[in-house]
Amino acid sequence: SSYGGVAVDNRHSASDWLYNLRSIPQSAILKEVKYPVLAVAGWSFAVSMVQKTLLNSGDMALRTVASKLSIPATVHGFLVSALGLLLVFRTNSSYQRFAEGRKIWEDILNISRNLSRMIELYSNEIGKERQTLLVQMIAAYPYLLRDHIRPGCLCESPEGISQKNRLLIFGTPAATVDTRYEGDKACRKMNFKRNCWVDRTRLPWSLFRNAPLEKMARAKNRPLWVCDRLGKSIMGIQYGPNYTSRERLTMLSMVGKL
Repeated sequence: SSYGGVAVDNRHSASDWLYNLRSIPQSAILKEVKYPVLAVAGWSFAVSMVQKTLLNSGDMALRTVASKLSIPATVHGFLVSALGLLLVFRTNSSYQRFAEGRKIWEDILNISRNLSRMIELYSNEIGKERQTLLVQMIAAYPYLLRDHIRPGCLCESPEGISQKNRLLIFGTPAATVDTRYEGDKACRKMNFKRNCWVDRTRLPWSLFRNAPLEKMARAKNRPLWVCDRLGKSIMGIQYGPNYTSRERLTMLSMVGKL
């Protein structure tokens, strides 16, 4: 399933172990590593067959060569210890990186939710039109941040977009930091492009009107542009009986934490 064009994984329960086993052939990671694994397995099989053939031959010289093709068992014992320490270190590092990224996205979710609640609370002072604009920019921020971290993730093929809804996004970096996230395969293919096309009718572009959308498309740092626009919109709210400088500073501090 997907939400706003972003794939959503619904398999998080331990009771789905049978489904996970059956879906191994469809694993994106397995498809990426299958050729190196097959190459190593094929080479190992060839070496073992050559050694077995030489050992079964009657020539003493060939048997001597075959004995040198094998590795003593003690060497495997040392490798197992070193490999175990390496795997533990890499596993811990991966969990720490995942936990850190999850905490950052959780903070963004909490800040966005609290800011949206404050905007709804002071809707009378803010006004209906400005309130809608602020909420839409908050909703678009996670999409734009993801595209900023992994440039090209929101790009689409221009042939699949109608001329009316086609929008050119400028300023996409030519290279990004490589990751092993299997959902970013499409992103890595788009990294060589500096410009990309998007559909105006899809999220997050459909949340903006034409004029702000054109300005955001020309911005090099679109998440920062959204935060700057949020700050300017909040500064333009007039003081009222319930909306004072304290509420304004509170909302600005939330925008600063995004």
